[in-house]
Amino acid sequence: MRHSLMLALLLAAFGWWGLTAGAGVASAQGGAVLTGTVTRAGGTDAMAGAAVVVEELHREARTAADGTYRIDGLVPGRYHVSVRAEGYS
Repeated sequence: MRHSLMLALLLAAFGWWGLTAGAGVASAQGGAVLTGTVTRAGGTDAMAGAAVVVEELHREARTAADGTYRIDGLVPGRYHVSVRAEGYS
């Protein structure tokens, strides 16, 4: 039986400040930074090793043991972000 992965698709409009579903966008030298945490359904168990992908830019980061990720140097714009993990749909 496949488990559901707690995931919010984030359409990040860089320059818009705030937190959305465990993800944050900030401005930094060299471009914008996308950070967040991926958890299993319920939000309590971290998802290590999941791939977080900025689809339009083909930029990917893997989540750490605590479920956190960071993607640096993004050009301000609007993007689709997805998360993939083995055994989850």
